[in-house]
Amino acid sequence: MFFTKDKEPVIFKEHGSGEKQLEELQLLCDKAKGKLKEEIEQEIRNVKAGIAGEENVIFELKNSHIPMYVLRDIYIEYEDYTAQIDFVVVTSKLIFIIECKNMYGNIEVDNKGAFTRVVEVGGRKRREGIYSPITQNERHLALLRKMNSDKQAQKGMFSKIISSLIGGSFDDNYRAITVIANPKSVVNDRFAPKEIKNKLIRADALIEYIKRENAKSNAIEWDDKSMKSFAEMFLSKHSENTADYTERFRKQLETCCPECGGELVLRSGKYGEFFGCSNYPECRFTKKKA
Repeated sequence: MFFTKDKEPVIFKEHGSGEKQLEELQLLCDKAKGKLKEEIEQEIRNVKAGIAGEENVIFELKNSHIPMYVLRDIYIEYEDYTAQIDFVVVTSKLIFIIECKNMYGNIEVDNKGAFTRVVEVGGRKRREGIYSPITQNERHLALLRKMNSDKQAQKGMFSKIISSLIGGSFDDNYRAITVIANPKSVVNDRFAPKEIKNKLIRADALIEYIKRENAKSNAIEWDDKSMKSFAEMFLSKHSENTADYTERFRKQLETCCPECGGELVLRSGKYGEFFGCSNYPECRFTKKKA
């Protein structure tokens, strides 16, 4: 049986891209002033929260004492589609595609599956809608499903390994779930549709969920060699995400006053055009037009 194997989890890919993004944001923050600096500081907090959430999940997986292969932050491009998958967890029967959310505030899911975050600001509760992480993760799974079914992919390693799932279809062997990694968040999914409720897991319940799903599965059990092959396949499909998530801040910094953080606007003077601070006359910074 699956849980009698004497093998610990293998962290096949442990580090994500968040640390690099954090370094770049900090460099920009050191140069920024005023409102732009505040925006970058908020983005830094968001990235740190995301990293902390993923570390919570890694901790749970490392201490699960279950034979599995874990890959963190897998980016896949296929045709015009992309998927940034927080975690791929290969167990001996199932592969879990995990979206990690370290959201502050409490989370509510209504009977239509819409997500709302409730935060307290100044003693008042503020509600804001958020994009469904369930939908986001289903898009990741859809890309993998497309790669598996596409005839063009039949020539590749991906399909060769997937086709070895004797006794089960693609959907029989995959689970797409969202893990709420913030232990302080309260998730109210009482009215959520069953298909969504079953895919929304707290980090401290993740290991029990993995055990339960494997115990319920009728899929053929893979040996360690097969599990490792799956992990290697996902790693072979991974590529570095070249998207620059700090670009918008870089562009703003180019048009931001280095003294007060105001906006630099083009003006005309007796010596020609120049850039001046929008906070003039309080700020008298100027820069020649290149």
